[in-house]
Amino acid sequence: MTPSNVETRVKVLYEIAMAMGNTLDEKQLLSDCLKVFLRKFNGLLIAFYDQSSQQVRVSLPRRGMKPAYIEQLETLLADEKSKTAVSGFVESWLQHDGQLHYAFKVGAVGWLSLISSQPIDALTLGSLGPVCDKLATSIRSCRTNQQLIEQEHDLQAALYDLKKAQQARDSFLANMSHEIRTPLNGILGFLHQLEDTSLDKQQKKYLSIIQHSSETLVGIINDILDFSKMDAGKLTLASEPFHLLDCVTPIIELFRAKASQQGTCVEFIQQGHMPARIKGDALRLKQIISNLVSNAVKFSVGGHVSVTLQAKPSDYPSKVDLTLSVKDTGIGIATEKLMVLGQPFVQAENSTTRDFGGTGLGLAICKGLLALMGSSLQVKSELGKGSCFYFNWQAEMAADPLTLIKPKPSAALVVTTYPDKRILLVEDNKVNQMLMKAILAKMQIKPDLAENGQQAVEQFQNQQACYDLVLMDINMPIMDGVEATQRMREFEVETGCHRVPIVALTANVLRGDREKYLSHQMDEVLAKPIDMTKLYQVFETFLLDRAE
Repeated sequence: MTPSNVETRVKVLYEIAMAMGNTLDEKQLLSDCLKVFLRKFNGLLIAFYDQSSQQVRVSLPRRGMKPAYIEQLETLLADEKSKTAVSGFVESWLQHDGQLHYAFKVGAVGWLSLISSQPIDALTLGSLGPVCDKLATSIRSCRTNQQLIEQEHDLQAALYDLKKAQQARDSFLANMSHEIRTPLNGILGFLHQLEDTSLDKQQKKYLSIIQHSSETLVGIINDILDFSKMDAGKLTLASEPFHLLDCVTPIIELFRAKASQQGTCVEFIQQGHMPARIKGDALRLKQIISNLVSNAVKFSVGGHVSVTLQAKPSDYPSKVDLTLSVKDTGIGIATEKLMVLGQPFVQAENSTTRDFGGTGLGLAICKGLLALMGSSLQVKSELGKGSCFYFNWQAEMAADPLTLIKPKPSAALVVTTYPDKRILLVEDNKVNQMLMKAILAKMQIKPDLAENGQQAVEQFQNQQACYDLVLMDINMPIMDGVEATQRMREFEVETGCHRVPIVALTANVLRGDREKYLSHQMDEVLAKPIDMTKLYQVFETFLLDRAE
């Protein structure tokens, strides 16, 4: 049918326009639209020629567009490049076989080529401009949508890669922490045992050096783990009452003693009305101050370090403005190096690590912790004349100190003996086996030993769960500590045996590890290297209670 009147023409244009608004898929859009063109204009074939790719994108019927038709379009395109013709009918040709070839411009995106057996009247051809404009807009919408889909896909892929990288990093840190902490547990543990033996003055000096080096290594590992937690946004601060000066003063005294050995003077200055107690995270505050004072002492051999704590009234009655500064007369920092200071694994000079040691993580961790406190680390320094690091924060003053819970007396002062208690020690590392046997021997305990989880379960079942305590390593061959614990708990339920306390002794100390092991029915978790005070407290908690 050849459109010849207004009503028919309007119906044709309406149907073509409706075919353009049903999809955001460009290929589907062109296919739907070209079908209507082909049907309504008695077409034999139709194609959309894409201007950007300079090729036929869609053709109906498929492969129906002859090369001669494409050549005509390309010639037309070459002629029209310098023109600004609007969308719509551009030109027509009468083919040698009597067929008519029509070309329509579709905005700036391409051309429609229609081969028809019957002519299209001039009024209809003239009215196709808005239709071609709408088609061009629809094609651009489809392409924009496709770009958004591809961008979203790229972002999803990048996010997946990032998560995989974070998982790989976390896995590496967990493995590294475990592999380093396991032998360190043996080193620090036996150093602790060695302290109780007869040593001459020189041996005690050597022992002190080894202990200091080992503790430094533990500190480096903790720094790396802390930075990883902050980088992943998994580090949170506690908010508990603590005595401010009791938090700061011991740190100063510790470094004062170390500094005196290198001829460095360390002084502590208090300014203003100091609050007795504030709320916050005492452990992290100590970590920040320790890092700053440690750096000041390290870079000020034979010099002077001044730590100043200043308190000022706050605009809020329940708070106090505190400023802590650490000023030294050390090597100082060049102005151009201040911009990179505090970036992870970056130090002011390439020679710093060689001459003074360290990972470059200390200040990065300080900056991260202070950000969580709502503060920031500031620095003033001049090369060769020393540095001053300082920060201020608003601290909430704690309630009446009478409401504070008094700390329990340290259990490490007195080693209780348990000669009648039976303990199952589950540990695959030979050095740690020797260490735990030595520790337990001081408490008059001779433990049964299992070198993996499977052996532990077998011994537990053979003894009918008559143990008073199980010390369980986590990472072991054949069967790990988590599965072994579950098997033991199942055996207790099946046989009606009493519930034996199971304490994890593990080098896995990443965030969530403790909660995970407690959720698997362990009663307590101690991290390696073992804190002897906490170990003695665990024995008192579980063995003295059972004795009663």
